[in-house]
Amino acid sequence: MMSQITIYMVICVQRQVTLMKLLIAFNTDAAPDLERPDLVQRVQSRYAYLLQRYLKFKYRRGDAGARFKEGLRMASYAREAVEIQKSRISLD
Repeated sequence: MMSQITIYMVICVQRQVTLMKLLIAFNTDAAPDLERPDLVQRVQSRYAYLLQRYLKFKYRRGDAGARFKEGLRMASYAREAVEIQKSRISLD
C-alpha cells in the first residue's frame, strides 16, 4: 500500500508534467500556419506562469528556477528529436 507521502509526491509530479505538456501543446513553432499565433502564445505564457508559481510554491526559489529551466530545456530537446526524426524518415 502506498503511503500518503508517496501519493502526494506522485500527484505533485503529475501536476508538473501536466503543465509541461500544456506548454508544449501550445507551442506556435509546431504550427506556423496559425491565423492568430498571438492568442496561442498568450495561452502558453499563462501555463508557463502557472508552472513557475507552482514550482515556487513547491520548492525553494533557486530550486524552482532551476527546475523550470530544466523543464524548458527538456521540451526543447524533445522538439529537436522530433525534427531529426522527421528529417530522417519521410512521413508522407
